[in-house]
Amino acid sequence: MTLTLSEHTKLETEMNFLKSKGVPFAMATVVRTVDATSAKPGSKALLDLDGNILMGWVGGGCARGAVGKAARAAIKTGEPQFISLRPQELLESEGVVAGVQLFPEKIIKTFELRKSNSDSLENALHLDCCFQPLGQGKALIHSNGFLNRSDYD
Repeated sequence: MTLTLSEHTKLETEMNFLKSKGVPFAMATVVRTVDATSAKPGSKALLDLDGNILMGWVGGGCARGAVGKAARAAIKTGEPQFISLRPQELLESEGVVAGVQLFPEKIIKTFELRKSNSDSLENALHLDCCFQPLGQGKALIHSNGFLNRSDYD
């Protein structure tokens, strides 16, 4: 289940409200799915300090529990979490090590995308609207989607 533009707007509004009040929260994003699942890549949920989903969707019961636990850890440590919801034996049979080791040299970068409350054509709601990897060391970048030039240089 992917979010509509209206749901993304509601999620962002709530996130900005929580930020303005200094309320700790975490944002969960589904980055990949393999088997049949109700959550799709790009699905998001906003979670509170206790790991409860305030709004959004990241999947059923198994996913909600694991994501809630990761959200609590992320809020406590300030570090992003990457979780895999496949059985350990299945991951091992595919030659995959669960967790952070999937991306051992990851760099986490924050950035602001261009948004408009009055002109939908001025919105860049997702990173994939502004950045598409084309191969090793190459990408297609829509620079006007980023608020700060330093984010894409």
